[in-house]
Amino acid sequence: MSYTKDIFENNINKPVEEIISNTLLKNDCSILLNQVNNMMTVRDEFVEENEECGLLWNEICIDVISVINSAFSGFYRTAIIGLRSIFEMGCSSIYYHDHMIEYYLFKNENMKADKYVSSLVNEHNFFKTKYIKAFNIEFSEKQTEEDSVAKYLTKLYGELSDVVHGRYNKLTNIEKFKIEYDVNRYKQFENLFIKTTNILLVLAILRFSINDITIVDKNKIFENTGVGKYE
Repeated sequence: MSYTKDIFENNINKPVEEIISNTLLKNDCSILLNQVNNMMTVRDEFVEENEECGLLWNEICIDVISVINSAFSGFYRTAIIGLRSIFEMGCSSIYYHDHMIEYYLFKNENMKADKYVSSLVNEHNFFKTKYIKAFNIEFSEKQTEEDSVAKYLTKLYGELSDVVHGRYNKLTNIEKFKIEYDVNRYKQFENLFIKTTNILLVLAILRFSINDITIVDKNKIFENTGVGKYE
């Protein structure tokens, strides 16, 4: 097929409009939008705490909106690929807050963005129990197991990486070349979106408290990840 403006309009834009309508009609999108609101709250409070590193959350929050738009439009794998970028940037932003010299090198020398979640956990003890104790000693008594947060980070990173690297059973359009609404693929995205945003919210709450997220929401976020209790 040779793409022309008319063909693109009929084969891409019109199906996407229908997919968006189906997605909004058949799903409770308020779940995702509440997560967006919480991520925006983190952005605001992070900027107050550390404007330089906090401003990375402008990029993160825009990407959050972007992946939702992709999923609503039927581009499910693209949306999940974007989640790993959000996940990595969210983790690295907090790491840089705790290691400002490395942040300045990253920013001023345009150094490679190689603070992958796996290396943060394995090489820098990122959000292992002993790392968390440096700023939140009480959580060690509330976690479900030793290093529960770091283990969650590692597991989720593996799930998202399987999609990014094209593991065969994570591919979505092998059998047909068609953009269409698929409830199972949408729910896969929704599940990974909630997992990704929830654990980033956990990191931010543990590190900065985030006063403008309600106690009810905080308890729910911690409960959903299974890493421990907030209260």
